[in-house]
Amino acid sequence: MSRLVKRISVLIALLAWLAPGLPALAGDATSSDLAKPQGEKHTAPRAAHPRVGTVAPGFILDTLDGTPYSLQQLRQQGYVLLVFWSTHCPFCQALIPDFKAVDKHYADKGLTLAAIDIGYEDSADVKAYVEDNDIDYLVLNDDAQKPVLIKAYGLIGTPTIVLISPQGIIRYYGHHIPNLRHYLEHPAPAQDDDKSPSHNSLPPPTQ
Repeated sequence: MSRLVKRISVLIALLAWLAPGLPALAGDATSSDLAKPQGEKHTAPRAAHPRVGTVAPGFILDTLDGTPYSLQQLRQQGYVLLVFWSTHCPFCQALIPDFKAVDKHYADKGLTLAAIDIGYEDSADVKAYVEDNDIDYLVLNDDAQKPVLIKAYGLIGTPTIVLISPQGIIRYYGHHIPNLRHYLEHPAPAQDDDKSPSHNSLPPPTQ
């Protein structure tokens, strides 16, 4: 019963934060929209999110075993790829193999992948999902911080993927895995970082 009450409380908090933007969302951020190729543009108003080239909002979140991580700590290892997701997101589940490949290939090349749950599910649900899907990359979850993260990062759907430089600057914001090779090989900010290719970020197939 306590878990149900907790989940309802988290859901109410999320709806409270999202309420001002719901009319815009109704005509914009459907799941199919988020799955569109990066080149397609939305015409309906979108919830404001941090722009490419601006400082990424900071946070301190716990792993599923209670170890706290701050964005500043993650940036000490180099680039940070934030994946905002939910256990109820089919697109997130479909991308798990790609996230695993990114984590395996780039972990020793100056990039940390951190998956942050923003759904109304609680920590127990997230932990069960991680175990069921054999997820071995970093997963962060804090029920109380979800509304804060949603507002700070302007989140309107999952997955939302944000690439942050070691200096804390947003280099990419979108719904596809960006071309990580491009960013790691060209660390200086470019004029159209947000329009860079979103493909070819995974390691080439093993011969």
